[in-house]
Amino acid sequence: MLQDKDFDEITQAIVNIYQDMEMELLIDVAQRFNSYKTIGGSLAWYIDMLKSMNVLDEAAVKIIAKYSKRSEAYIRKALKDAQLGNFNSFDIDEAFQQGFTAVTYEQLIKNPFIQDIFDNTYKEVNDSLRLIQTKALQGHKQAYIDVLNKAYIDVASGAYSYDQSIRDGIKKMAKKGITGVTYKRKDGTLVNYSMEAAVRRETLSATHKIANETTMQSIKAMGANYVDVSSHLGARVSLDNPIANHAGWQGKQYQLEGSSDKYPNFIEKTGYGDIQGFGGVNCRHRMFAFFPGISKPYMMQYDEAENREYYENTQKLRKLERQMRSLKKQRNCLNEIEDEDSVAKLNKKIKEKSKAIDEFCKHTGLIRDHTREVIGDV
Repeated sequence: MLQDKDFDEITQAIVNIYQDMEMELLIDVAQRFNSYKTIGGSLAWYIDMLKSMNVLDEAAVKIIAKYSKRSEAYIRKALKDAQLGNFNSFDIDEAFQQGFTAVTYEQLIKNPFIQDIFDNTYKEVNDSLRLIQTKALQGHKQAYIDVLNKAYIDVASGAYSYDQSIRDGIKKMAKKGITGVTYKRKDGTLVNYSMEAAVRRETLSATHKIANETTMQSIKAMGANYVDVSSHLGARVSLDNPIANHAGWQGKQYQLEGSSDKYPNFIEKTGYGDIQGFGGVNCRHRMFAFFPGISKPYMMQYDEAENREYYENTQKLRKLERQMRSLKKQRNCLNEIEDEDSVAKLNKKIKEKSKAIDEFCKHTGLIRDHTREVIGDV
């Protein structure tokens, strides 16, 4: 049986690959403005830069293809590792011996539905990643156009020098990153996710989905009816929606069919299948087959006040990590146009941010995860 941290580890390798992909796409754009300093800002320069759009696409396709191929084996391994991660073979075999289930653990994992779930999930996650790659190809071109237009307009108007305009444009590009996916909120506003955020979201959802779907189908195949739901500090909190209040239903046992005072109905209480409930967007909760009288509750209950504080602190830490990654992206891109002063300033900010993260973790008791701050191997 896998722990929550194991799921984080098996998805991080995929996230790292796409972080490297994004960094190389950003650097590709930055490099294209380092070789045109002598005629920067002129109409001839602008037209010449526009002519390179086809070459720009070719470069982006090569970069994306290189990292995409590298990620395939990691995706397959992550899903394979996750699929049986919710199983406790001892409990299943003990339940079989006592006549509570129809199959043993070995018989269960050889059932054809195991492979069917894997194939479907593998296809879904690859389809999602291809959409992210397509969006990244568009984002790479848009990043180039944004810097190009800013440089031409600024210099032509006399507002800024070419060097200053390019520096500001590339810095802005690096802070924004390459968009991986765009979502529309209920109010119609669009939200752009960076490649790193989009891939983390997709892979986290995919690994938990395959584990939970396999568990659900396995419980039905065994003729069982009870599930145990995992728990973790920092679970989502909602004051007005019981289903979205993950802290309220985590760490408890439920019935799949029917309900009782001791074992409420799983779908009704957790919102399984609802985007805001169990298994919804960015949900890290898992389900386990539970056999009353045999299984011990897998997870502990957390005080809701303690959970809320932890949740708020982890959200603050995620923000600090995003700021660190942004600073590193800016530093790496500005290094490509040989802006030594800006690079030195950013290196200083990176050290200050690192110290701030250390102090925050020391104050809150959180453990710093350096892998969430890595950009292009640094």
